[in-house]
Amino acid sequence: MKLAHMFKGIRRPSPTVSQPTKLSIPEKVFLPLKGHYGLPCTPVVEVGDQVACGQIIGQGESVPMELVVKIRQAVDSHEKSTPALVRASISGTVQAIEEIYDHAGHKVMAVVIKSDGQDSEPAAEPDALEAFGDTALINQTRLDKLLAGLDLTGVGLSSSVGPKHYISMNGVRSVRAIDTLIIRGVDYDPPVAPNTAALACDTAEIEAGIAALAHISSAGRVVLALPHGQDSSSIAEMSARHGWDIETVCAGHYPYTHDNMLALNLAGAEIPYPDGDPRDFGVALESMQTAMEVGRALLSGKPCLETLVSVTGAVQKPGAYEVRLGTPISHVLEAAGGLPENAGKVIIGGPMMGYAHFDLNSPVLRGIDGLFVQTKDELVKYSSHPCIHCGACVQVCPVNLVPGELSKFCEFAEYEQAAERDLFQCTECGVCAYVCPAKRPMVQLIRLGKTELMAKEVD
Repeated sequence: MKLAHMFKGIRRPSPTVSQPTKLSIPEKVFLPLKGHYGLPCTPVVEVGDQVACGQIIGQGESVPMELVVKIRQAVDSHEKSTPALVRASISGTVQAIEEIYDHAGHKVMAVVIKSDGQDSEPAAEPDALEAFGDTALINQTRLDKLLAGLDLTGVGLSSSVGPKHYISMNGVRSVRAIDTLIIRGVDYDPPVAPNTAALACDTAEIEAGIAALAHISSAGRVVLALPHGQDSSSIAEMSARHGWDIETVCAGHYPYTHDNMLALNLAGAEIPYPDGDPRDFGVALESMQTAMEVGRALLSGKPCLETLVSVTGAVQKPGAYEVRLGTPISHVLEAAGGLPENAGKVIIGGPMMGYAHFDLNSPVLRGIDGLFVQTKDELVKYSSHPCIHCGACVQVCPVNLVPGELSKFCEFAEYEQAAERDLFQCTECGVCAYVCPAKRPMVQLIRLGKTELMAKEVD
């Protein structure tokens, strides 16, 4: 175990979290028919139907992949990419199938279920994943069976350690094997910290989940990236049993807990941004939260109907909560003590990279790692002041860009010149705007430039 040394970026307080709290069942859930991966689903229920907890309420037709990946010696027979199944996270009555706003602000069709308070479960599914008694059985299970079972439970791996298309280089199809699997026990945007909170959950679930991810990826080396100073003795004992490595990372050194930074510092893989895929360089990354959910699904054989959400900022009861999928954001905030009287913003994500949202009825889904609340007094107002050429943004940029120059090009619609100076290498971490004494909206200007260039390319 050693501390990974990292440079640049900014220092922020490391998150402190405790055992997650299980949230009460909400009165209603809003379950979008577009899952966390795949294509939109078609509802298989109607208004007025009674549904059980875990029952499939939305599914889609299989879509053949153009190519199927082979991971090392294991041939993946998972030959079709299917939309993520939508399951009822509570039992009750289908009240409506209507358009809602999701966490990204997009209108999506969703199934609205009113709880009956029973939390009853459906009859056993004939093709459901069997419950594994221990980690050894996971390692002996065929990959196609394991992946198909995880699809049924709702844990999607298609964008991380699981199957991916071949890389096409000069007409030659190839794919690089995964050498290193990194399990991220640190968080993107502290103090929002669901992965740190997952470390306090059942170690047996975490162990089973990491073993499954290692088996799926066929990685020869497994690295657990844990926050420096966190009590992780049980995780250390678990890692020693399997020969997994532990690297401790300063969780308060932002943004070096991001995937590409961890891949560089822990595996020596330099991933080009924005289109680089770590798997093309022999590295797969997955969050500790996902490892826990995978392990829970494998050990129980039941669908994954909850997710960890970290709530912090201007709330009375900050902490991590286990929330049923589809729970309105307002219900989670009430459990955390409610909004303050002078509430200014509710941000989905953390203070550096999150987005302020306008509809507190939007549901909590996978992909929402936390909620951050700001009062009106805490809001930062950007100015139209010109750049003063102080160089503060250059000193902190983790990818060695000149953010002040890029933002000026985008401000005056010189997008092509910005692109020539590596505009698309910007990770939008926000440290430049954080340290800017002129309070320039550099991240927003850079996003504008990227959007305009991509729109021009589409046209």
